[in-house]
Amino acid sequence: MIDDFYIEGTRKTPEIDFSYKSGILSISGISVPEDTLGFYDKITVWIADYIKEPKKNTKLIFRLEYYNTSSSLIFLNIFNMFSDVDSIIEIDWYYEEDDTDMLEVGEDLSKIVKHKFNLFPVESF
Repeated sequence: MIDDFYIEGTRKTPEIDFSYKSGILSISGISVPEDTLGFYDKITVWIADYIKEPKKNTKLIFRLEYYNTSSSLIFLNIFNMFSDVDSIIEIDWYYEEDDTDMLEVGEDLSKIVKHKFNLFPVESF
């Protein structure tokens, strides 16, 4: 069995809370790391291990206040990693209700990923 994976969030990096047992993988906060590839490397390695033996139901939760372009490329990579997984994948995209940019990004992503994609407005993070 894969161990759970957790990284505490900072002013520049998101909180990563991946639970193998529950199949809930959450990324929340701000994602503007100095070295985006370096920061997300361990995360994508964990996901690569997870998708070898995924839970029957997996939920990806994104609760991001802000992220940079290089982080968005990593998120697309993460979505693509799950594209051939033979289980139920659901993505929850949370955005501040007055943040039309994050809403539009969520809407665009919902059109390009093959999994169920839910958009959830929140008052604030």
